[in-house]
Amino acid sequence: MARKKVLEGGKREDLVKAALELFLKNGYEDTSIRMILNKVGGEVGMFYHYFKSKEEIFDEAIKLFFSEYSKEVGEILNDNNDDFVKSLNTILSHLEQTIHKYNQLNTNKFHWSMRIALNQLTIRSLVPYVTKKIIELKKAGTINPIFQGTDSELTSFLLFGIHGILHDKPFSEIDSVEMENKKASIMKLIVMLLGINER
Repeated sequence: MARKKVLEGGKREDLVKAALELFLKNGYEDTSIRMILNKVGGEVGMFYHYFKSKEEIFDEAIKLFFSEYSKEVGEILNDNNDDFVKSLNTILSHLEQTIHKYNQLNTNKFHWSMRIALNQLTIRSLVPYVTKKIIELKKAGTINPIFQGTDSELTSFLLFGIHGILHDKPFSEIDSVEMENKKASIMKLIVMLLGINER
């Protein structure tokens, strides 16, 4: 009975969502476990039922951050069925906003290996959405890819190419002008690989 009372006031998902919101607002160092619990109206026992430490819930918040991003990209691709270039421009603009939010998380806390793992996790989460779109566009004759591998291989090659353009230096060192140049380079890569007629 005691444990049941401790768990009243929130669930694991609520804690992770609250933590992500606070980490985005305050950064890692300036967000406390107590602040997270206050946001969901929970007690200390509830937190430690689900998580061993602030670092553990931070890791889960980061996973949620990238999961939400991949879902949003999927929605953008589905919403612009008739204009793939328009979809790409929307995604790149959305990506710029996501990078800004990502910088707010104070990611200097991450070990380099964790940053790599998270980046790869993000790319893998996008593969199904982008592959589905590529298959649809090939069937419609909208694109004529020069890449002669499978659709999933083409998607992976494309996404990792975009990743390489974006991550040649830390996000914190990229100003708005350089970001626009990167977006232009990414668009050229996509148009070339997929054989898109920009009309």
